[in-house]
Order: sequence, then C-alpha cells, then structure tokens
Amino acid sequence: AQGRFAVTLFESAANLGGLAAGFKGRPEWEWPLEHYYHHLFLSDRAMLGLLDEIGFAHALKSYRPNTAIHTQGKNYPLDSVTRV
Repeated sequence: AQGRFAVTLFESAANLGGLAAGFKGRPEWEWPLEHYYHHLFLSDRAMLGLLDEIGFAHALKSYRPNTAIHTQGKNYPLDSVTRV
C-alpha cells in the first residue's frame, strides 16, 4: 500500500487480524487484549525497523516479566535458566 498498490485482505474470521486480533472484554478497557500470546524480542531488528517505518517505534515498551510456578502451596521463580 505504501507504493500505492491496491491491497486485498483475506480473512476467514469475522474481524481482521488473524493471530494478532484482539477483543475488548469490557467497555472501559483502553485497548484490546490479544486472543493469543505474543512477544517481541528487542533483537528483532526487522520488526523494530517496521515499527519505526510506520511511526510506531515510540509506542514500544519493554518490561521484564516476573515469571513463577506455583506448586505445593509455594511460588518458585522461573525467570531464567539458572532458576529451573
């Protein structure tokens, strides 16, 4: 579309988006929640370049997740190979 080409989108679902589609669970939600879990590595230069090209690089936020497993009544950190 950037080169002024006609673009046709094919989607089998009722809404566009495929695996990137989301939903608003409640009207007061500011943004939709994805149907599927997604992640982006900060080393993914192709995706970061695309975000920059379309003007969304400024909107990218990076968080360090706090991951744990709960078993036998206790939480155990599971955020690195050394914690397994």
